[in-house]
Amino acid sequence: MMPNPFIVRPLSASEVPLAQELRSRVWRHEVGKAVGPDRMTDDLDNQGVHFGVFVQGELVACARLTFHRTLGEVPDGDLLAPMLKDGPFAMLSRMVVHPEHRGKGYARALDEARFAWAKEHGVNRLLVAATKRRVGALQAEGFRLVLRFTESAAQFQTMELTWMIAELQ
Repeated sequence: MMPNPFIVRPLSASEVPLAQELRSRVWRHEVGKAVGPDRMTDDLDNQGVHFGVFVQGELVACARLTFHRTLGEVPDGDLLAPMLKDGPFAMLSRMVVHPEHRGKGYARALDEARFAWAKEHGVNRLLVAATKRRVGALQAEGFRLVLRFTESAAQFQTMELTWMIAELQ
């Protein structure tokens, strides 16, 4: 069987709605109820750099990278202030991989693309609020645990998130 070639690249502004729709479909699968694309967007979508994985022209995975000068700019940064010195930071967020495309290295490829982009833009401290599923992979990539907390939002089930940080070399 031939390997499945894929392309990882930053998304254009016109492609960001495709990422929001993919997030919506994946979260609907994860939580078992409809989560509209409008619930999968926030103010950081307009400031962030979005990355996508394409297989045969189809977006099958996506993630976002945002830059923050201080912890005060980071969502929930007040929780982290006692444990971390101030920024700048790049924050990894909004990663989803379509369930039919998991286990093929797409999450890792998105991480590598975001690490490289952050480093190219002079930011070597990365933050992520990871779900249980991602903690092990992030630890393998050099992230360390900073804080665990539980978040409950109307559109999602209650979930445990783990704030993690890594410093790129």
